Amino acid sequence: MKKLLSVTLFVIPFIVCSQNKYTLSGYVKDSLSGETLIGSTISVAGLSKGITSNSYGFFSISLKAGTYTFVCSNVGYVIQVKKIDLTRDVQFNFEMPPKITTE
Repeated sequence: MKKLLSVTLFVIPFIVCSQNKYTLSGYVKDSLSGETLIGSTISVAGLSKGITSNSYGFFSISLKAGTYTFVCSNVGYVIQVKKIDLTRDVQFNFEMPPKITTE
């Protein structure tokens, strides 16, 4: 009986903590040239979570299953917002249009 109780108490935290997590990954690119954008910020609306694209323009963020709104920004580009349902791993590339300034 003690052994069963010990095993149960050991296993329960793993079951409780093993909620499904999925990953959103992809590249941030200039929509006109197709060039990857370094240092773009991808944040999750309503959460204090985010990631920055690396030196190849690649990003990857893992979250619990659910529907999230992702906001991608980079200096000199129009902010892009995308609602994505993370019920599986998803690959998505943000295409960033340059801001047009008239000065």
